[in-house]
Amino acid sequence: NNKRILFGVFYRPPSADNIYNNIIEDSIGLAVDTNISEIIITGDFNYNALNPLQRNIASIEQQFNLEQFINEPTHFTEHSESLIDLIFVSNTNSITKTGVGEHFLAQDQRYHVPIYGFLKYCKCNPKSFERHIWYYDRGDYDSLRADITRFNWSNLFDDDINVYTS
Repeated sequence: NNKRILFGVFYRPPSADNIYNNIIEDSIGLAVDTNISEIIITGDFNYNALNPLQRNIASIEQQFNLEQFINEPTHFTEHSESLIDLIFVSNTNSITKTGVGEHFLAQDQRYHVPIYGFLKYCKCNPKSFERHIWYYDRGDYDSLRADITRFNWSNLFDDDINVYTS
């Protein structure tokens, strides 16, 4: 329905410093400044949302009026699990379901699981139209060639180019 949606994806390396955090926040700020009301931001932020001391996620939510939807661990190591893959949404009504998928790699240590979100947008049905379809593979080309060969093409000749072309 001609609705504009801004969809952003981030990857923040685990070793990123505060400058990198500022770049992410600046980028999200630029997205919000576009005045597009539907903003969806996802990615591997490497901010552990399971850690109650993690302030970067709350800062993004509060500063930009976004809500983070994923609430289960998404990254697993030999000794820990963390929630670092996130989905932020500006309009909570635009998403119907989010979650964490199943582990699908043949790897039992240090892995991510996929995250997903179902968007609640209608796709307009294009207007239908009729068209004539030619089935060229079903043509009787032998009869066509015979008709073209038998036709007296000299009867069509005319000095007036308009008559001749018609």
